[in-house]
Amino acid sequence: MLMAAYWIWWSRRRNFLNSHGLHGVYSDHSLIQISSPMMFSFPVGVKKIVRSWNQVDYKKFISLILNSPICGPFESNDPEYLLNLFEREIGIITDTVAPKHIVTFKDISTSP
Repeated sequence: MLMAAYWIWWSRRRNFLNSHGLHGVYSDHSLIQISSPMMFSFPVGVKKIVRSWNQVDYKKFISLILNSPICGPFESNDPEYLLNLFEREIGIITDTVAPKHIVTFKDISTSP
């Protein structure tokens, strides 16, 4: 008998909500359920260019530095020349022992 009374109450409440244009909305004091379309965006992949420094052969790295022009003798004592020489040679050495590669990370946003 109690179940039949609850069903009649629920049917009347649902008819009331539907007659007032509130389709898909139900409330039972502690549960509120609303049906509405949601926009969902998929995580975007972020690509970065990285080097794998943990896989470097350090003996080869040291020998390349010792055999490079940055260990002297130098053609000039001009600081700009020495800086450009160091930058160029270190770039060549690092590209040899730890080449760049592309890694894709999933950008997962923590905010809505």
